[in-house]
Amino acid sequence: MEKHSMKFIKPVATLALGATVLTAAVLGTPANVAEAASYKVSKGYLISKTTGKKISGYKTYNGKVYKDGKLLNGLKSGVYYKQGKKASGTYKGKYYSKGKKYTGLKSGNYYKDGVKASGTYKSKYYSKGKLYSGLKSGVYYKNGVKGTGSYKSKYYSKGNLLTGIRTSTGSLYIKGELNKDLYLFEKELYNGSKLNKGLALYAGKLYNGSKLNKGIVEFNEKWYNGSTLANGSIKTPDGKTINVKDGIQILNAVEKATNAVEKAETSKTIAEVTAAQNLLTALEDGEVKTALQTRLNAIELAEKVATVEELTTALANDQVKSITLTADITTTTPVAPKAGVTIDGAGNKLAINTLSPEGNNTADGLYIQQDNVTLKNITVTGTHTDNLIEIYGDNATLENVTVSGGKKAGVYVNNDGVKTLTVNFNGVHTTDNGWNAGIGLAAQKADSKVIANFSGNNTFGEDVAVYSEKGTKYAGTYEVKGLENFVQTEIASQDKWIYETKALVSNADELSKALANEKVKTIKLTANITSTTPVAPKAGVTIDGAGNELAVHTVSPEGNNTADGVFIQEKDVTLKNITITGTHNDSLVEIYGDNATLENVTVTGSKKAGIYVNHNGVGDINVNFKNVHTDANNWAGIGLIAQKEEATIIANFYGENKLDEEVALYTDDKMLYLGDYKVNGLKGYEVKRVGQQYHWKKTK
Repeated sequence: MEKHSMKFIKPVATLALGATVLTAAVLGTPANVAEAASYKVSKGYLISKTTGKKISGYKTYNGKVYKDGKLLNGLKSGVYYKQGKKASGTYKGKYYSKGKKYTGLKSGNYYKDGVKASGTYKSKYYSKGKLYSGLKSGVYYKNGVKGTGSYKSKYYSKGNLLTGIRTSTGSLYIKGELNKDLYLFEKELYNGSKLNKGLALYAGKLYNGSKLNKGIVEFNEKWYNGSTLANGSIKTPDGKTINVKDGIQILNAVEKATNAVEKAETSKTIAEVTAAQNLLTALEDGEVKTALQTRLNAIELAEKVATVEELTTALANDQVKSITLTADITTTTPVAPKAGVTIDGAGNKLAINTLSPEGNNTADGLYIQQDNVTLKNITVTGTHTDNLIEIYGDNATLENVTVSGGKKAGVYVNNDGVKTLTVNFNGVHTTDNGWNAGIGLAAQKADSKVIANFSGNNTFGEDVAVYSEKGTKYAGTYEVKGLENFVQTEIASQDKWIYETKALVSNADELSKALANEKVKTIKLTANITSTTPVAPKAGVTIDGAGNELAVHTVSPEGNNTADGVFIQEKDVTLKNITITGTHNDSLVEIYGDNATLENVTVTGSKKAGIYVNHNGVGDINVNFKNVHTDANNWAGIGLIAQKEEATIIANFYGENKLDEEVALYTDDKMLYLGDYKVNGLKGYEVKRVGQQYHWKKTK
């Protein structure tokens, strides 16, 4: 029975304890009971039951914190509350978790003491709370982890600049950059980013490929035994036994001189020939010395020059046969190549600015006195008062040569002996040279002759491409071959070759022939000309007066309906730089063709209008006036007549036009002639109707 009763003691005790806990939970602790008795919440405020007033200061009631009667939103003793409870969230720039400043990750951001922080957290680097990508203290991070890859043109491995082999490419990097030079890495030599190939000297050691050299080998004219300079007696790969000191073969005087001559034969430079000559001079006389000297003398040197000093040295050396310019050169002394020399400009310019007395008979420019001289690929200029290039030697050749800005002719060939002198021109271009000529030919004596052979594309900016002194004091003969698209004509007692599309005229007969030539498109006056017949240019022809006067004194029956002056019946005709006068009874310039242009033209003294535009067809015709001057013309400066109803004259004015007659320009008002008119750009004149015409007069 005793044991049996003991089985029920524990459940009874447990039941009694449970009753005690339940009673406490229902009734509350003494403090809670006191709070319940002292405070209550009314309209959201904690108030005193006794006074009915809000509780001041901090008070915890029913597990919530109040401040001055309201649920606390903010900090109390460093703890963050929201609606009186410890809260999580951001408050005044800091993040709290369950009321405390947070340290750790939240939504991918790293916080330390509630602030987004920079630093390492769980092996990752953060910057201002974010996983960092970029450089920090020289370490490369990618998404917070020390990264491998390229960043700003440098390569990183696990965050550090790579010095070593990049696995994916096998290339050598030094401090993040591809190696560019020789570099020894892990006992192997790299040339750039890859293993070295062939012989290379690094840090005083000779490498063959990536490893130190083994055996006897010559490198950069020195002998090596293994990786260091050889000394003493060695056997070369071809089986010869030689003596060397610090890698250099010990030679006797003859061997040294022989080697120097061989080197000069290969290089063909003055420096190597001079070095060889010094060694030869020191040898004793004999067959060996003579043979070596003969070989040295036979070398034709080829020099590259960049300065006037180098050019002068090369020109003075009898063995130099080829001179190549590597830069533009300016000299103040004449340039006189020796026989057989070729000067290749390689596209550069040679400016010869010689200062010589006025009337000096020596050549001041490029003076080719010897035979078989060649100029090519060069531009020759100069400020002296002579021809830019003077040729006295036979068989000179100018190939791809530009000659520009000479005070006399660009090129002057002067045969002053009793012989035939031949000059070859291939692709020559002359421009802006004096005497208005590109090339002059002179054969001074009765038994002398100049032959000029032209090939390729030769162009001339001057009016006269080539002239000869035939008909002057020089009694020789001339032969010009291959000058295509040029015509030979005698002008002022000289034979001149000019473009077949261009004519230089100095009298009425030459002008008449030029006007009749279908090929001639430009006629240039070289003197004032008086013609007794009308001047009627063909379509597309330009007459350039070059500042001269054309006087047309035609005598025709009274009432003749044909134009008696300059008669522009065809289209696209241009008059420029000319003064037109005449004593006939007609207008001085009559225009019937479309697109006529008058530029820098003076028309004066007409019995009728100075310029008369007569459109007797249908459609539009344009006439262009630029810097035109009319004066003392009877009717007016310019008259415009469009005869038919479907006709229009368009007069375009440019530049400064000076029409000095009382009536500068007139048109019909459709009473007699039914066409239309457009006058554009005539500045300083006003138009008024006068009778059956419209008159333009100077604005007062």
